[in-house]
Amino acid sequence: MLLGTPVDPDGQLGRLVASLILGSLLTLIIALSGGFWLADRAMRPVQTITQTARGISETDLSLRLNIRGKNELAELANTFDEMLARLQTAFERQRQFTADASHELRTPLTIVELEASRALNSRRSGQEYQRALKVIQSENQFMIRMVNNLLALARMDAGQVVLHPEDLDLGDVTLEAIERLAPLAASKGVSLIVNDFPKVIVRGDYQYLGQMLANLLENAIKYSADFGACVTVEMGTRQDDTENQAWVRVSDNGPGIAPEHIPHLFDRFYQVDPSRSRPETGEGSQEPASSGTGLGLSIALWIAQAHQGNITVQSELGKGSTFEVILPTIQSLIT
Repeated sequence: MLLGTPVDPDGQLGRLVASLILGSLLTLIIALSGGFWLADRAMRPVQTITQTARGISETDLSLRLNIRGKNELAELANTFDEMLARLQTAFERQRQFTADASHELRTPLTIVELEASRALNSRRSGQEYQRALKVIQSENQFMIRMVNNLLALARMDAGQVVLHPEDLDLGDVTLEAIERLAPLAASKGVSLIVNDFPKVIVRGDYQYLGQMLANLLENAIKYSADFGACVTVEMGTRQDDTENQAWVRVSDNGPGIAPEHIPHLFDRFYQVDPSRSRPETGEGSQEPASSGTGLGLSIALWIAQAHQGNITVQSELGKGSTFEVILPTIQSLIT
């Protein structure tokens, strides 16, 4: 009687088990190797970000990740590169700003030192002492204006300027600025020509808008004093594709501005003709040196942009320049 027979007389089951174990081990090894390779490849951008971040210092922000791809890490790297570019621009602007401020303040400080030393070195007449004191006073006033402008720009850059907007007549603001600058124009022999102003209601800060217009008027008076001796102020409104706009034009018939200077007019400390803005103060000079700080147009542009507006420039050599302030009217802001 047959009770049973071996199901694996040739021992194939043992070989099958061994093959399965060996195959599983090989599969596990391959999976682990592939996993480590994929993990290393996936983490490589993170290591690049870490190494680049360690290599960045406050004096060198030029390093970039330059990671290409369409995954989340590549997007993160691109965002990091954009942030570095903004930081580098800000640091370079800050360094240039500090260097320019130091340079501009060095000149009046040197003049004050020279005049004080000259007056103290030997006995001089009362008229010579008076002239030296006038020069020192003028340079002190220049430094006060510059420091005030620097503080204003620093607050503007830091977002610490608080505007107090109200509905106001732009014509009233313009007329007040003209009245403030009228004595300066008279002393320079410049005629101010004012056309009739329509009533134009804008929303803005009365003080800052007045400062913006005063800066433009002072600039026009300064650069037309020895030439056309005439500054014209006009105001009106117009309609463009999207909004109603108020505009104020300050025009002079002075020497004009060369085309290569126009893109830089609103840069801080930029002087079209430094020799005219900082006259030399010599032994025979009877008048103290006077100058602009090179910051007025920068402040004016910031104020215009803070009121959702802008300032444009048109100029022609030998014929004069026109600065136009553009602001949205109340109707545009409501709509």
